[in-house]
Amino acid sequence: MSTAYFPPLDYMSAASVCSSLLVEHHETYPKQTWRNRCRLLTANGVLDLVIPVVRPSGRHSKTGEVLISSHLPWQKQHWRTIASAYANAPFFLFYEDLIRPFYFRPPPPLLTEWNDTLFLEISGELGFDLEVRHSDHFRKPEGHGMDLRYSFSPKARRNILADAFQWPAYPQVFSPPPGFVPNLSVVDLLFNTGPDAGTYLQACGRELFPQFITG
Repeated sequence: MSTAYFPPLDYMSAASVCSSLLVEHHETYPKQTWRNRCRLLTANGVLDLVIPVVRPSGRHSKTGEVLISSHLPWQKQHWRTIASAYANAPFFLFYEDLIRPFYFRPPPPLLTEWNDTLFLEISGELGFDLEVRHSDHFRKPEGHGMDLRYSFSPKARRNILADAFQWPAYPQVFSPPPGFVPNLSVVDLLFNTGPDAGTYLQACGRELFPQFITG
C-alpha cells in the first residue's frame, strides 16, 4: 500500500481485512495522490485538504524522504476545516480529543511519519489488528491482487475500484443531492457513525477484497 493522509474508505476497507500491511517508502514520490491529501464533505461540498510538502531531491525524491513544509500554517487551517465540517456530526465530541492534538503540536519532519501516526491511531480506534511495516527497497508491480500501491486515487478516471462498488449509505452532515457522497476520508465515517465505523469497513473490505479473506 502507499502511505496516505487520513485515507479514503477503499484504502481503509483493505486495511480492515489484512493482518499485515507493507507501506511503500521507496517509490518515486507521485504528486496529486492520497499520500498528502484527504477528502472531506463540508457545507460548501467536497473539499480536499492538502499537506504542503518539500521534495528534497526534486522529481526524483522517494516517498520516504518527502518533508512536510514548515512555511504554511496548514495544521490550523486543516483543523479549522475539520471542526467546521463535523462539529454537528453525532460523534464529533467523542473523537475530537483523539484527532485534535495532532494539529496543535509540531508535526514530524517526514510526511510518512505523520501519516503513520495518524493511521495507527485511527486503526487502533477502529479495532484493527494490523501489523504495519515499511518497504526497505522498491519492488516493481508483480501483477497480483495483493499489490495495492496504485489502486487508490483521488482522480476519478483512476478510481475504478471504488467507483464500481455500491457503498452502503450512512448519514452525513452535509449530504448534497442525491444524498450520499461515498469513499470520503475515514474521518467522515468515524465522526458520522462512531463505533460502527470498524464494522462498516470490514463488511466493505470483505466484498472489495475477497482475496484477503483466509477463513
